[in-house]
Amino acid sequence: MLVSKAISRSTVAVEDLIILGKDLRSGTGEVIEVSQIDIQTQDPSQESLVAQRMLNTIDKVERLLALARQQAASLGPKLVPKHADAPYGWH
Repeated sequence: MLVSKAISRSTVAVEDLIILGKDLRSGTGEVIEVSQIDIQTQDPSQESLVAQRMLNTIDKVERLLALARQQAASLGPKLVPKHADAPYGWH
């Protein structure tokens, strides 16, 4: 749980997740490469379901990132950390 929390606060990790979603949509990436499902023992339609859930979650993350950036910008430059690695910087 702590690892998930730390990763979710990393701008780089969130942006990489969004790039992963774009790769999955464009066909340059595969669900098998980034998920822990065993396609050989699962129903072939399972991959499609997993991909759809992943893309839906990534879409939500992308919308939340846009909202966080918008809210951070509305706070003004005084309240937003200046360095890119700040947990809530979202630059």
